[in-house]
Amino acid sequence: MNPASDSERSPLVPLGESSEPDSRGEGEKSYEKSQKDGLILESDVAHLNPDRSRPTKVKLTWIACLVLHTVVVVLHVVLVTLWSLGIEKRLVVRFDRASTVSTAINAGLQIFISIITTAIVAIAQPLALQRQFSQRQTLTALADKSSAWSGLGSAVMTFIYNLQISASPFSIVQIGIYFAGLTVLHTTTPILFSVPITLDQHQISAATIIGTPKLYFDDPQSRLETVIPDWYGSSVGMGTFGSGLTMATPGLYENRVYDTLLSTSSTSGIAEVNYTDFVVQCGMVPNANVIASMSHVVASSYNQIVSGSVNVGRRQAVGVTGVTGVTGSSLPSLQSDHDFGPYSLGSLNISAADVTVSDSFRFHDPMHGSLPTSLLYWAPSTILIRAPGIVVANMTPLGNNILLYSVYNESAPGFSSPVRDRNGSIGSTYSIDISVDFGHPDMAKQWLQVQVFGCSVHTSNGTAVLNGTTNQLVEASQPNYTELWAGREWGVWESTGASQDPLEDCWGSMFLPASSVALWSSAGIADEWNCSASACHVPTLIEQYLTDAVFDPPSLLGDESAIVPFSSLNATLGTLESALSKATAMTMWTAARSGTFRSEGKFSGTSFQSSVLYGNTTVTSEKQAGRLQLNIIPLSIGTASSLMLLVLAVILLRPVSTVTGSTAVYGGGHAGTPVGNLGLLQVVRMLEGNPKVCERLAHVEDLDTQVLRKAAMFEVLVLGGRILDVESGPGFGRTVHGIEKSVGSMETLR
Repeated sequence: MNPASDSERSPLVPLGESSEPDSRGEGEKSYEKSQKDGLILESDVAHLNPDRSRPTKVKLTWIACLVLHTVVVVLHVVLVTLWSLGIEKRLVVRFDRASTVSTAINAGLQIFISIITTAIVAIAQPLALQRQFSQRQTLTALADKSSAWSGLGSAVMTFIYNLQISASPFSIVQIGIYFAGLTVLHTTTPILFSVPITLDQHQISAATIIGTPKLYFDDPQSRLETVIPDWYGSSVGMGTFGSGLTMATPGLYENRVYDTLLSTSSTSGIAEVNYTDFVVQCGMVPNANVIASMSHVVASSYNQIVSGSVNVGRRQAVGVTGVTGVTGSSLPSLQSDHDFGPYSLGSLNISAADVTVSDSFRFHDPMHGSLPTSLLYWAPSTILIRAPGIVVANMTPLGNNILLYSVYNESAPGFSSPVRDRNGSIGSTYSIDISVDFGHPDMAKQWLQVQVFGCSVHTSNGTAVLNGTTNQLVEASQPNYTELWAGREWGVWESTGASQDPLEDCWGSMFLPASSVALWSSAGIADEWNCSASACHVPTLIEQYLTDAVFDPPSLLGDESAIVPFSSLNATLGTLESALSKATAMTMWTAARSGTFRSEGKFSGTSFQSSVLYGNTTVTSEKQAGRLQLNIIPLSIGTASSLMLLVLAVILLRPVSTVTGSTAVYGGGHAGTPVGNLGLLQVVRMLEGNPKVCERLAHVEDLDTQVLRKAAMFEVLVLGGRILDVESGPGFGRTVHGIEKSVGSMETLR
């Protein structure tokens, strides 16, 4: 019905007592007559609702409401999908802009959800009122539902009222949950995204230095086991690093050799590089033939050396003391043979200083004063781990095997100790009785103990993670063979054949005297004490490294103190294998870095060489940046809320289907102008012409909400834009052309 102006509107009078009866059309008169009879026909209602497009508008409004709810659900589902795939994290912003971007995103989301929820409420409230006013229900229930649709606070208060006087608690709960869902969306949407500061990864290609030497043969038919590599230049690093390796060595960590970056990065980054681990395992040789004999050495310059300069004294540390003017003497020579496949121990010549320690002779050291000669570090007697003195030109290639001696004397003043396994066993040892007589009866006898053990090497390869700034392995990529070495026990060693791995097959010759730098040379020293001659075995850097790593070397306690004995705490089989493994890695690393790994073929006439090689890897650098991130907790809550709102919208806002055709109806979308708002003006309009509703509330003197709610517990129906008292109206309880079925279905919606 089109609204009339104030001058045209009829006063509020009881139905059928209008002050202007002649001005009403036939439709209104018929409607008024039908109402008095308690029956309203659809033909009558049609005259009251000239706006025939109203049902279409309601339908379009309902569709728009569903579309808005569906959009919210779809957006949340899309965000959940993005989160599960991690796609949003691909968006990276600069570190200094992260805070600004985060604020902008939060503000944008707040504006978006405010607009869309406002639109939802603006559409939902009229739909809800139209649905509620199309149902037969108590006036209290109608008032409660209308009030609840004002907002979450009103819904909560109305529910509290229903706890005392129950009118429609279930519907009120649904409405309250609906508004609570909208509130949740208002809370969760602005915090769906964050831009935390993270380390952004950036990958670049970088050149690397290959960690291990690579061998090239002039003759493709050559075999590595037919040539003897020259390790001399590569073994120099032993004197630089020593057994207590603490300096930074990019490309080398304990027994692991790995590739390194040719140029390090100024920013933090990591790279995946190749590595090779060298693992040596040793066993005892139980059937070696070890004998001792005497070799004559002319020592005419002996007295001169003993009383010579400090430098000479430090280099020689002669053990036979207190004798001057000696023109000749005999030195012990240790000969040993052991046939183990193609390998032989060969011979080991050791000087008298190897077996005798005395503090009876002293010389003056400008820095330390008068010291016993036996305290000098370069004394050969302090080098306990020895390799056989095999003549390289006449030997069979060793491949990945080596035989070593451990020479010790537990009865000497500065006694040494054997190599033990974890159970304290020393394996197979050999006793040698050496007679030495230089004019001192107390030196007539010397007893030596010799351990002979064989060792083999094997390699393992893999990839490790490298720090792109320091060229050092990250902690997780550092090798750890501690448990392996700690649990080692002596067993019978068995030599292995060629392994077909060049790095393994050229390993044995690494420890031979000719392949390592001697501790001293002939410069400034008489020939008879230059142990590069056949008189004695010159200790090498690699032998010194092994001795210091396996045993704690002697130290000085004071001017009058004797030498401190070798410690046997670290002299274990595991420590020996660890030292050999680390020495191997150190020599290989030096060979690869310096390109000194080359030799002439001794049997085939071929030669091979190694040069510094380069490769490539990918460096993943990291820098601080802001990375977009979906927060799963508010996203999950928001998704659940949006789905719940869609379901409640279908339940609470779906228009009521009314009976059409020639059937009489009680109202609905066709029953006059649908109610789209419930303000004071609408209430006054709906009470027009129906004094019965007003009369039932007029006797209530108290305006208390609960009192009014109790008084309004009678059924009403909104029809033709007016509130009708169903209970007192004539004929409203009767069944007219199937109307009871329609009313019953509407009552179930209360």
